[in-house]
Amino acid sequence: MIQKGILLGVFVVAAWNDWKEQKIHLYLLSGAAILGIFCYIFAGNLTVAELAGGVLTGIILTGISLLGNGCIGAGDGVMFIVSGIFLGFRNNLRLLLGALLLSGIVAFYLLVIKKKDANMRMPFLPFVLAVYLMQFF
Repeated sequence: MIQKGILLGVFVVAAWNDWKEQKIHLYLLSGAAILGIFCYIFAGNLTVAELAGGVLTGIILTGISLLGNGCIGAGDGVMFIVSGIFLGFRNNLRLLLGALLLSGIVAFYLLVIKKKDANMRMPFLPFVLAVYLMQFF
């Protein structure tokens, strides 16, 4: 339960920063990663394979960010490295896919209904936070 609360707090702060500044602060993610590793060591809820798979999800996302034209922010990828430490592979992938689906629905609405520019930037972490909160209900 403590792990869920820590990750929720990180998502709230990171989503707020992503929304307001279009930045995700590295010190927040570094601190969260350290806390996640301590939780893993002392709580041991995940196997090594689940932990590695969760982190790999974020590494792949970060790689796509670095190779792409900025369509995915590097901070989003690093955030999924951190969430992978807490959630493991399946739950981290579920979180990513849910956030992609939700952001896609909102993007479709904004482009088709509201006639927004196709090159608009949308912060991604608020969608990640929304999907994470949906898991509680």
